[in-house]
Amino acid sequence: MVIDKKEKNIQVMRDATEFHKIANTYVAQNLATPDFNIGQVVLIDMGDTDSCALRFEFSSISAKEQTDNTIAVVVNYTVKAAVEKCTPVITRPFYFYHINTRKLLKIEEKSN
Repeated sequence: MVIDKKEKNIQVMRDATEFHKIANTYVAQNLATPDFNIGQVVLIDMGDTDSCALRFEFSSISAKEQTDNTIAVVVNYTVKAAVEKCTPVITRPFYFYHINTRKLLKIEEKSN
């Protein structure tokens, strides 16, 4: 399976079927199934990233109850400056996080 998007994106997976469908596009081996009875998984995909270009770099994730039904998930990035004399390397950093709640997730993105 091929990843459809080249740009940065965030996805929320609420069940094992959806998790494995998405995870299998990122890794060659089967990942352990998270406990979807108590939580859900957030994928942070930084997209195709040029090591020499101005870019966002993932730095942290946090979750905080917002209302009785929602959790605010804050994804923090650091801005990395472009490097002039550099041999570019294109990578695709991605991260899976299990959030211990079945409430609705409201994703917020922040950078420094």
